[in-house]
Amino acid sequence: MKPFLDHAAAVEPFLPEMDRRLGLRAFTAGLSVTGPGLEKFMASPQELLRDVYDQFGADEQAALALVYVAPNSHLANPLVLDQAQLDIIARVEARLLAPLER
Repeated sequence: MKPFLDHAAAVEPFLPEMDRRLGLRAFTAGLSVTGPGLEKFMASPQELLRDVYDQFGADEQAALALVYVAPNSHLANPLVLDQAQLDIIARVEARLLAPLER
């Protein structure tokens, strides 16, 4: 792997967590130990994103989903939710902490 580490370090944006995972066999078992293989590992952190998402509670998952489905990923402030957004919150079993205006 050592001859190809320059390939991994050159990937933009550089994610330190991916670098850490590169050193752990649990995350690199199926890794192609080539320049392109390391570049792909560093540039495509889907497993990292899944791990982070799985650590979120229901409230955080709902918040992320609301941002994802919002036009231009922008939520209004103050937050006024429509029925579709309320359905997202219910599906992930998140809590509404304050009454919302409708």
